Amino acid sequence: MPNKLLVTIAVLAIAYYARYKSGRRHSAKQDQVVITPIKALADLEKHSEKFNVARVEKVTEGVYVAIGYAIANMIMLEGTDGIIIVDTTESKESALKAMAEFRKITNKPLKGIVLTHFHADHLVGADGLIDQAAESGNPSVNIYAHASLDYELTRFYTISEYGFFRGSRQFGTFLNHGKEAINAGIGFKLMVPRDMSYNVTPATHTYQDKQTYNLAGITFQLIHTPGESDDQTTVWLPDKRVVLPADNIYEAFPNLYAIRGAPARDCRQWADSLDIVRDLKAEYMVPSHTRPLVGEKKVYDTITSYRDAIQFVYDQTVRFINKRWEVDDIVKQVRLPNVLATHPYLQEFYGTVEWSVRGVYDSLNGWFDGDPVNLSPLSKKERAKRFNALLESDLGDVSGPMKMLNTASSCLAKSSQNLNVTGYHLHNELQWALELSSMALKAADPASEEYEQAKLLYVEALQSLATMMKSANGRNYYLTCAREISSGLKITMSPLGMKQTVAGMGLSDIMRLLPFRFNAEACNDEETFTIAFRFPDTDTTFSYTVRHCIAEYKVNAVLASLDAKLTVSSEVWKNVLIGKRNAVAAYAAGELQVEGSWLTLKRFLDLLETSVSDNDK
Repeated sequence: MPNKLLVTIAVLAIAYYARYKSGRRHSAKQDQVVITPIKALADLEKHSEKFNVARVEKVTEGVYVAIGYAIANMIMLEGTDGIIIVDTTESKESALKAMAEFRKITNKPLKGIVLTHFHADHLVGADGLIDQAAESGNPSVNIYAHASLDYELTRFYTISEYGFFRGSRQFGTFLNHGKEAINAGIGFKLMVPRDMSYNVTPATHTYQDKQTYNLAGITFQLIHTPGESDDQTTVWLPDKRVVLPADNIYEAFPNLYAIRGAPARDCRQWADSLDIVRDLKAEYMVPSHTRPLVGEKKVYDTITSYRDAIQFVYDQTVRFINKRWEVDDIVKQVRLPNVLATHPYLQEFYGTVEWSVRGVYDSLNGWFDGDPVNLSPLSKKERAKRFNALLESDLGDVSGPMKMLNTASSCLAKSSQNLNVTGYHLHNELQWALELSSMALKAADPASEEYEQAKLLYVEALQSLATMMKSANGRNYYLTCAREISSGLKITMSPLGMKQTVAGMGLSDIMRLLPFRFNAEACNDEETFTIAFRFPDTDTTFSYTVRHCIAEYKVNAVLASLDAKLTVSSEVWKNVLIGKRNAVAAYAAGELQVEGSWLTLKRFLDLLETSVSDNDK
């Protein structure tokens, strides 16, 4: 093994965990994807062709899908003496229309309904089908769902009125369809009336992780695959090699965050669930939205690209969070590699990369973005009033940052005066001073007098707000931010602290973090290779497949091919990471070996970013 690679391993491994100033700062991408109104309209109209004509398609023998009767598909599985319906659309009327078409194929009785998850467009129509079956002399219909469906329904009921309001906006429920609303992204139109009833007969059969059933001569397996929702169920028909992935994949970029209002989806869970679906190696894939897909390779490759896009958004967002970028800057930076951005299943007809980045950021950090300005902000109405007053104010020839600073100074003075008279500050005055001075800091030339004045006002506003906080957390946060500006305080963990942290981490935790340091900008989105780290003492192998500018991480995976493998004990490797063991010496002593292409291993290490933060000034 060449000494150059050993040095590279040692330097990168240690630097990976130690914060240091690299002397280079990434700048957010300024080039934006521009799409004209004509192109946007044309793309949406073409997308509508996938589902704007109601029809039933035969996927394979005994498997049929009704597309276009509602925003969601309804799927029929025909057995020897009955049928099973998977998902039932968002209304009884739509479900019965789709069933009428299925009845042109078979009159076998309805024996079971599978509800893949709790969203209204998959279960509201179930009662209509159950009532119809009862009227036909079949009062007993099995209903299958994941055990957590009821919990998710209850959680939805908590804000169902607000959910209807926001959902109607997202889906364009009250727009003129075909003119104002072209489609709903994953279907033509959500068929939800104002008087909809969001109820369904409770499941008769629930499962936890995986369960195989046989009904109507059909063997089907239900697999818990949390993704678009935590109760998501994938249906697998092993005899027919048909997979029904529910809403974990459809012909549009996934809704990693739904603007109708919902917790951001767990991207890691979603990608892991798609790995489970991919590993089934289905010949047919029938999603609960958009069209079915046929062909094992096509299905496998499509799922791979879909899960890679989800991992890319997550990993790159995490990477820039750790570099202490603000979320608005991360949004500008994270762009899918071209090979994914042009994929037909990843067009932004439904979710978008931008919303997904914001969702990941919020899921990891919560509502507070770390900026003290946003710790206790003014209401939008109050801020609007103050901006209006600022714009209308006559300050002579003063404009720009100085106009904001003069106003901020007046607010601080007003609050101080009130403090002297009454014993308390005026929160809104201090908050407005903080917001204006913060904006002035961002707008002013750092070498200017305005910038220095903005710093003083910003610090004063923070210190004054701190005095009003009973919460020790809030007080400490404001005062620390003030010191960062006033005295240049830099908050970083020492190299020794980082080494001690690594020394105390489990090996799997260390290796799991590597994809979050993957430098997408330095990657060729068409390069693909697999490398592995083998630790004989723990009988564990960690592999990384680089593809689509992500590093897919697996533990003890059975790999068809491997480009390079590094073998070392966990103790030696951790000592190399923290600088207690020299990599060259470890190699010379036979404690570290490389099989295969050392250039490929070096390429992987080169793609791991060594600088933790761009903000260590």
